[in-house]
Amino acid sequence: MDDFSLLRISFNEDYSDLEAPKEIPYQVTESVNAGLELIEQGNPEDAVKKVERFLKDYSDFPDMLKLLGKVYFQKADFPKAIECFEQYLTIHPSDNEYLYALSNTYRVYGKLNLAADVAERLYLRDQKHFLNLINLATIYLGLRVYGRAESMIKRALNIDPENNQATLLYETIREAIIEKAANR
Repeated sequence: MDDFSLLRISFNEDYSDLEAPKEIPYQVTESVNAGLELIEQGNPEDAVKKVERFLKDYSDFPDMLKLLGKVYFQKADFPKAIECFEQYLTIHPSDNEYLYALSNTYRVYGKLNLAADVAERLYLRDQKHFLNLINLATIYLGLRVYGRAESMIKRALNIDPENNQATLLYETIREAIIEKAANR
């Protein structure tokens, strides 16, 4: 008896329980595109107004959550941005860019332990995500975990040795390590 005899393939004729993918209404697509344009023009308030009216009816469309999260971040309304990014990630948990966006938002909001948790999840998936490495180094510098901060910034500098932000952050971390050693 070969292994294929254990395999059974069938066609599910009763597909009424299966949900067909939802088609994004034209108004939603138009609203998201208009919102993105308004963000690029530096008008986050108008972008929120444009999109929020559709959010109640179309909250299951991830693009709405991504857009609103970006808008709230730009407006420095970090709790709402975090809420949007978390909702989006429950729908698309494998989206690395929005894991980064969530971690970065937590960091800017001052929730460093939560920021580290999300950034470390992304690091496990992609150890060469440059912005996440910078984010992790900044988070660990803020948490005074200097060894981990230095490790992350060195990884970032291996990817882009000429990056000014990474170089300055490396110098800041080195100064913190020297100062900590001097105070012992």
